[in-house]
Amino acid sequence: MKDSFYTSTILAEILVNYVEYDKINTVVDFCVGGGELLRSAQSKWKDVEVFGTDISNEAISLLHKNHPDWKVEYCDFINDNSRLSCKILENNKFDLILLNPPFTCKGSTIHKTKFDGIYYNVSTAMLFLLNSISYLSPNGAIYAILPISVAYSQKDSKIWNILEQKHNMTILEERDKQYFKNCYPPNIILVSLNDFKNKKPKETRKSIEFRAKI
Repeated sequence: MKDSFYTSTILAEILVNYVEYDKINTVVDFCVGGGELLRSAQSKWKDVEVFGTDISNEAISLLHKNHPDWKVEYCDFINDNSRLSCKILENNKFDLILLNPPFTCKGSTIHKTKFDGIYYNVSTAMLFLLNSISYLSPNGAIYAILPISVAYSQKDSKIWNILEQKHNMTILEERDKQYFKNCYPPNIILVSLNDFKNKKPKETRKSIEFRAKI
């Protein structure tokens, strides 16, 4: 799945500024695109080791040229075989995972995936999030930009509740401004996962769900 709607510099900085770790040794983006999230991370943690994967060979080639110090590689992250053949992902765990997973402006796709021994039907954005968890270091965290639908849609509701309970899935904020060129996507939310320093704003999701249904 290719997604040409890359993260803007402003939105990347907003997300990274939520991360309160003083030091990050490794950071990765599994749908790196133009690299804005990783550039924001490298700006905040000067000595961080940077990794990235993407389904676009063109994007990977450009990043090799512009950031020769980064370790970037082709990978279709929602394909099991592609992940297994990706050298960057082999035996690697990361302190910080930054994501703006692809989601289309029209329509939706349902994926069937297994998580903790149970099968769930999930959206593409949620599948990226679930696949990312196994690549976290023991104290690692995920910070992501997601379509607002993952917070209330029926297909993601079951797994969302599991992630809230087990991985402290937390909505940091909702944003409804235009951040993607040539596209009018649904509103987005910024979330953290596995960062237990964040407090869960319990009313946030209820408020989002209410507005989404009216």
